[in-house]
Amino acid sequence: VTRPGSARWRCIAACRAHAGEAAHAEDAPAALRAKELLALADMSEGELSAARAHADAGIAVARHRGARAAEARLCAVIGSIERAEGAPLAAARSFGRAFELARAQGEYHAAASFSVNLATAQLDAGELGPALRNLRQGASALARLGRERDSARVLTNLALAAQLIGDFASALAAGERAQTSAARAGDAFANAFALLSCAEISLERGDAAAARAARGAARTVV
Repeated sequence: VTRPGSARWRCIAACRAHAGEAAHAEDAPAALRAKELLALADMSEGELSAARAHADAGIAVARHRGARAAEARLCAVIGSIERAEGAPLAAARSFGRAFELARAQGEYHAAASFSVNLATAQLDAGELGPALRNLRQGASALARLGRERDSARVLTNLALAAQLIGDFASALAAGERAQTSAARAGDAFANAFALLSCAEISLERGDAAAARAARGAARTVV
């Protein structure tokens, strides 16, 4: 729980006050953002029931007004709440709904992010095949949108997920793509993480020389 009086506590309190005012405004977009903000604030404090109540109320308003982009964001908030509650299958359904809504509205960056959220929930649920597919989809979409830094991180997660099922060739290929994306973005830490992931994969694969080379390269980029 955030300590009362701390900077984070003051920030959350200010957000609650602002969102509470907006929630009663005639401006529907502001009210929907307020519900989303209140849900996120409650979730950050571990108040999952209260967070769900705000998100559900927001979704009801969004559906009534046909605000599909807002509904997508609120579905993603609910997915995050369900994941925090230890319900990965429910979370996957919510993130899947968020992805479909965002894609239908042409919100391609949001759709790519929700695809990655969906994959994460599927990994939690042990659905490795669908998770790998959605990680690939999310990484490719982020790269097309020029979000190389985000793409690099997703590709590294894809590499580690492929490693889990013993697909070392795909894992290393994803790790190498992550390095390329990180280098393009100028993100040395993401590059080093991708290299260290490749080192771990190579070591499990039985290629100690490649593992040493990747670890050595990681030391040179940070």
